[in-house]
Amino acid sequence: MLPIAEIIRNKRREKNVTQDELAQALGVTFQSVSRWETGVAYPDIELIPKISLYFGITTDELLGANEEARQAEWERKVEEACIAFWDEKSPKERFEIAMKAYKELNYTFFAVRACLLIVEANVLPREEGLPILRELVEEIFNKPGELHSKLTVIKPIYKYEDEDRLEEWNKYIADPHAIRKLLAQRYAYHNDVERTNRQRQINLWYSLSYSFDCDFGKRHTEWYNDPLASIEGQNTILSIVDTLRDSSVGIDAWIYRRAVTYLRLSAAYFAIENKDEGYKTLEKSIKMFEDIFSLPKEQELSFNHPVLDKITVSVSTDFVPDGEPRKYHTNGLYYYTDTVYQQAIVALTDTNGWAWFNDVRGEERFKSCVARIEKFKPADFKN
Repeated sequence: MLPIAEIIRNKRREKNVTQDELAQALGVTFQSVSRWETGVAYPDIELIPKISLYFGITTDELLGANEEARQAEWERKVEEACIAFWDEKSPKERFEIAMKAYKELNYTFFAVRACLLIVEANVLPREEGLPILRELVEEIFNKPGELHSKLTVIKPIYKYEDEDRLEEWNKYIADPHAIRKLLAQRYAYHNDVERTNRQRQINLWYSLSYSFDCDFGKRHTEWYNDPLASIEGQNTILSIVDTLRDSSVGIDAWIYRRAVTYLRLSAAYFAIENKDEGYKTLEKSIKMFEDIFSLPKEQELSFNHPVLDKITVSVSTDFVPDGEPRKYHTNGLYYYTDTVYQQAIVALTDTNGWAWFNDVRGEERFKSCVARIEKFKPADFKN
């Protein structure tokens, strides 16, 4: 007996009506209702919506399509679509299968595959494929969860999108380093060798900076009780930098990194009461900061090493208030004087975060170092 027979019988009894009353409501004979409930016959297809409305249920419920059954049927269709997709077919045929399956089954897997085929297999002319790609990626990112799918489709959209619309997709990417990696992949996709190599070097620079700050060097506040470990870390950074620069060049793109490292190193020397080394390294740091502030605006500094020969660093004197974005630079990296000044002055005057300097802050030699930095305070700088 089909489920519909039992459902009609149970619902009629729940409603407390007779077979005759149900028959009158539906415009059929009571014999028809009896035959339905015994499974001898089934209602005509036109009567299905009317019966559902009478009992206050959906047609799916009337036909016995409960959630479990619907899920099983959906999974069966997904499996069939997957088999069809992975069968030996052309990329265009796979794209058509994926789009059809996604529309019918709302299964993100097929949307992801369609995105990849648009970009990697060129299954559509770009003017036709790009709007579809945008729509699919937008839908995927607006779905809850689906982290893996989102990480997968951001790559093709970043490769395929118009240059002037890339910023629209950055709202979905929290990590600036991820954006830089995507840019390198984009340039490689478009066979732009020059921009690819430059972006890869920019990415390498940021990776090195992260390692210097978080792996080798660690900000001295993390090693508050271990200045010896901090000294070892800062010297490691200086050794690495020395292998990546021409030591005969006084001012190069490494100057800010060296200035900050010597500043941290001097603090650690003061912490172990080695004032000679403390002031010696502090003087080196202050001199490098002075050199940075004295550079002409937008002067480009080279790294003087083959692994970073495609990029430069410039010192910008443009002050950017808190909360406002820096302008985007494609030809190199920038040190901003307000940021440089803040790094130096906070280290020299903040008694909490840089407590290793506390024992010498009152000494005239130390005060003179502070004064040398304060001379370069940006006009709009706020502590």
